[in-house]
Formats: sequence, structure tokens, C-alpha cells
Amino acid sequence: MMPKPPGFFVRQWSLSFVARGLACCLATLLLAYATKRVGPSWPSVPMIAMMTAFLISEWWYFHRADRPTDGYVGEVAVARALKPLESEGYRMLGPVRKNPLRHDIDQVVVGPTGLFAIEVKHWNGTMSWRGDKLYLGRWDKTSDVRKCVGHAMHLKKKVSSGLGLPWVEAVTVFSKDFPNVGCRHKKNYWTVPAEDLVGFIRSRQARLTEEECAWIASELG
Repeated sequence: MMPKPPGFFVRQWSLSFVARGLACCLATLLLAYATKRVGPSWPSVPMIAMMTAFLISEWWYFHRADRPTDGYVGEVAVARALKPLESEGYRMLGPVRKNPLRHDIDQVVVGPTGLFAIEVKHWNGTMSWRGDKLYLGRWDKTSDVRKCVGHAMHLKKKVSSGLGLPWVEAVTVFSKDFPNVGCRHKKNYWTVPAEDLVGFIRSRQARLTEEECAWIASELG
């Protein structure tokens, strides 16, 4: 079972905490109103200020938790999409850590048709290609989808040179349906919708034996 990232729990915690914060804010307003009726109103000012700061911090934590949570959802969707390949001799190695200072490789697959370094994107919005650049709305996301190239290079360095592996497939997978971008080859990497990922992997040229797949899996594991 794929471990949940800390952001997933932060977001769930934030949801419950925001609800409690709203309830406390309402209670503070009622208390301020009651205090004003029975005496001076100045004690209510710091209470309201504290609750305002509390709610702002909760919104900030909730907003920051969105990205890792969406990343987790996308990785789970891709892992499920790859499940049928297990019966065909493919191994899903899961996230692979590059080093403590860099992002993990979201998914690594090794099988008869090669070694695949997969970057998962679970984006919301409208994506479109403009030449060799990919835009999400008005934002240029090309550098994000090209991360898979660095992942592929990292895996190739880790695999023993004695195997003679010619290359590692660099793939960015969109875990939501984006028919307008489809499956595309851009110089040294591919972009593939999750629903087409299994077919894409099967379509590549067969180049590894069962023994070689086991060897690569042991080295990367």
C-alpha cells in the first residue's frame, strides 16, 4: 500500500480545525457582544484579533496542503492504472528517492519493454500545447513536465553499466483526463494521459529479459 504523504494528513486536520476555528470565532463574537453589554468592551478586542490570526494561519496551512494531497491522489490513480501489467512480467517499484535534497521519482516501472521513469501530474484546469511548450491556463508548465528527463538520467546512472541498457524512457503522466493534450513525444520525453499509460508501455520495443528485469529491480530497490 502506498504511504500517504504528510500533506494528506495536514489537509484533513486543517479541515476539522477550520470548522473548530469558525465555531470559536462565533463564540468569541457572542462573548464580545455580551461583554460590551455588561461592561467595557476592550477585552473583546484582543480575543477577536487572536481568532482572526488563527483563521488566517489555518487558511495558509490548508492552502499549502493542497499540492501534496493532489500529488498523492494522482500517484494512487497511476498505480491503479498500472496494475494490469503485473501479470505480464512488469514490476512497479513505486516512488524512488533520488537524494534527500531532491524530489522523489513518482513511479518506476521495469518490464520486457524497458525501464520507465514516471512523473505524475494531477493538475486542475485547461492544458494546451503551444509548440514545444505546455501551458496550464496561462502558466508555462514545460519545466514541470520535463522533470522526467532528469529522473530517467538518474535511473540510468544507477543501473549497472554491464547491463548495457541503451536508455530509460522519460514519461510524464497526467492522472486526469486531458484529451486535448493526448499522448505526445517531445524530443527526449513523453507526455501520456493515465488512461493510455498501460497501452503506451506495452507498445514500446521489447528489450529486456526476465533476468535483466529482476537485476534492475534489485539494483533500484
